[in-house]
Amino acid sequence: LRERTICSALFLPTPGADSGTWGSVLNEYLSVSHNVDGTLKNSVFNAKDYGAVGNSTTDDTAALQKWLDAIPSGSEGYVPAGNYLVNASLAVKTDNISLRFAPGAILKMGPSLQRSNGLVIMLTLGDRKRVKIDGLQIDGPATQYSKTLMLESCAINLNRSSQCEIIN
Repeated sequence: LRERTICSALFLPTPGADSGTWGSVLNEYLSVSHNVDGTLKNSVFNAKDYGAVGNSTTDDTAALQKWLDAIPSGSEGYVPAGNYLVNASLAVKTDNISLRFAPGAILKMGPSLQRSNGLVIMLTLGDRKRVKIDGLQIDGPATQYSKTLMLESCAINLNRSSQCEIIN
């Protein structure tokens, strides 16, 4: 018997090539999701990769802010399950991002988080556009409103933001 070798190679189109043909849709996808060499872009940014611990005792404020600052437009930030201690307000500074919190991922108000007009601002999205927050849980102090009703006093500041979505 004669052995036959079949040689095949997978070639991805170069972003921008084949414009106006079947490759237009593929090229658009590749330019958004792939690097020039065909490798996938890292479009999901994990908070733990920036030093967040999530053990309820370590101050995760600086790591979470570093994580938020690193997420480029068009990308997703991800927070794995854990209790992330926050001692200062966190600021989203990029438009067109998605922040996804895993089930069991909780931002816990630390003792140093300051009140402003009776509220604790845990997260601010001032002047941001197209920010999606999915699954965020905040653990903050409750304020006694009556003998039976407790009101949470933590907040997300959406001042001057537009096209933002909060899903839980």
